[in-house]
Amino acid sequence: ADRIIAAAVQMPAKPDTLTTRLDAVLLHPAAGLAILLALLFVMFQAVFAWAKPIMDLISADFDGLGGIVNDTLPAGLLQSFIQNGVISGVGSVIVFLPQILILFLFILLLEDLGYMARAAFLMDRIMGSAGLHGRAFIPLLSSFACANPGIMPTRVIGVRRDRLTTILVAPLMTCSARI
Repeated sequence: ADRIIAAAVQMPAKPDTLTTRLDAVLLHPAAGLAILLALLFVMFQAVFAWAKPIMDLISADFDGLGGIVNDTLPAGLLQSFIQNGVISGVGSVIVFLPQILILFLFILLLEDLGYMARAAFLMDRIMGSAGLHGRAFIPLLSSFACANPGIMPTRVIGVRRDRLTTILVAPLMTCSARI
């Protein structure tokens, strides 16, 4: 039977396209993981180091706004509520916006380039050793910004058990607000 199949069935030739050449490098077990780690390093450098000046600017703006309220309103309950409650509260949340936007910009860019599917394929064996599906890589990567938007992409995981496991692990990723 094998001899007959070998004589009768012919596999189509792989086309020599840019995609097949990129896949040969990006999906290589060693080189692909090295490229993935380099991309993740650049992405997290952007999230934590490159966003710092913008975060400092936002923080200084909210501190200045709080100072204006402190100078304008008389001391009392209303001034404390506006300065310490509203302005400081909103400022402490908005200050993380540059990090979240940079992370999601990288994720969207890599998704549009088709790299996230390749990364999920590369991470499947590694994530499988932790009991997770390779598709859990993208939601867990999103969870570095915040666990709530990180849980939303779990809908692409087909198996209910794997989806629930990813949802339960997502809050364990360290976000910058917790750091």
